[in-house]
Amino acid sequence: MNIELLPIDQVDIDLLKKWQNDASVKYPLMGFRFPIQKETVKDWLENLRNDNGVKRVMFGIYVNSDAVGTVSLHNIDYVNSNAEFGIYVAEKKENNKGVGTAASIMTLDFAFNAMGLNRVGLEVISNNLNAIHMYKKIGFVNEGVKRNYYFMNGSFFDVNCMSILSSEFVIETNKIKNRLIYNIDK
Repeated sequence: MNIELLPIDQVDIDLLKKWQNDASVKYPLMGFRFPIQKETVKDWLENLRNDNGVKRVMFGIYVNSDAVGTVSLHNIDYVNSNAEFGIYVAEKKENNKGVGTAASIMTLDFAFNAMGLNRVGLEVISNNLNAIHMYKKIGFVNEGVKRNYYFMNGSFFDVNCMSILSSEFVIETNKIKNRLIYNIDK
């Protein structure tokens, strides 16, 4: 399986719209509660294009040349050297195959070794056990909980706050396939 991260604008607009309107994608991500129109997706992509690298960086996740999701660093703060992380693998056939883990590792490698960030944080709904397991496996640690923070399906859910520091990212970069930065022999 070949997993790559490519510029988000290479992902088909209709596919992005489909993902952003899929309840199984949008609710666990705590975003896009209301229907997303095609023009809204176009505007969103234009804003990403104009803001690229300033406050956010977003990639399409590709498996064997097929777009399956997105991964991003957002709310980038260069002064304090941190950012927030977000990911979704929207194509169900690619779930539980290591796609999210590989894409997350590539993105964190980019954040720490290309952008020079020190901390990457995220928020995840407490019932999203697969995501929490993946984040912990990569090295994210719990920082706290926002109690009854997110409303879904008639109930309130806690939201876990997690982060990873550059010093905690202990992946061997020479083993990362399709790195977003150039491998240099030290």
